[in-house]
Amino acid sequence: MEENKILLSSSESEIISTTPGGIPEARIVNFQKIQLIYDIIKCPICYQLLRNPFECTQCEGLFCDECIASYIKAKKCPNNCQNFEIIKAKLNIKKLLNVVELK
Repeated sequence: MEENKILLSSSESEIISTTPGGIPEARIVNFQKIQLIYDIIKCPICYQLLRNPFECTQCEGLFCDECIASYIKAKKCPNNCQNFEIIKAKLNIKKLLNVVELK
């Protein structure tokens, strides 16, 4: 698995290394069926289908558990929210993910 480096913001020189934690699009059997909701259930860090999703309480951004781990340690939201707090994704997101069929 390839490691990605993410620059937190243009004003910061700090870089956080993350290993993509999502499910590759190639594993989705019913992509045509879920195409309309794919942007909602895709992690903005690894750009793959969410795996074990977490949510920022401020911006409601959704992230894979592995992808958001480095940001939690740095106490920074990938979307630069103030008062960064992360919770398990809400039930409706999990219902959307249950529609996805994987190989």
